[in-house]
Amino acid sequence: MLGRFRRINNTSKQNISYTPIHNSNWVKGEVDGREYQAKLYDEGSMFGIDGGRISKLWVDGLCHYDRGWDDEPREEHQETFNKLVDFLENRPKRSWLK
Repeated sequence: MLGRFRRINNTSKQNISYTPIHNSNWVKGEVDGREYQAKLYDEGSMFGIDGGRISKLWVDGLCHYDRGWDDEPREEHQETFNKLVDFLENRPKRSWLK
């Protein structure tokens, strides 16, 4: 289910850093020079972005999602947003991170 945001395949992941926060569903990092934090689950849900695994997402100066949009990404940030969502949705499940 893609919803209103188009996902892109990210072949250049070097602009995204990713650090799981120990013993939690939270991850943090940087995307295109912007800090982000996300709450990422193993399975998608109705609370996730477009029914996906990301239930909370904050990207500095770009967007804020907390089981619904508080601040949606503007058109000029869509590529960065799509790249990050695609990257996070394809991360290993937590059982692989333990």
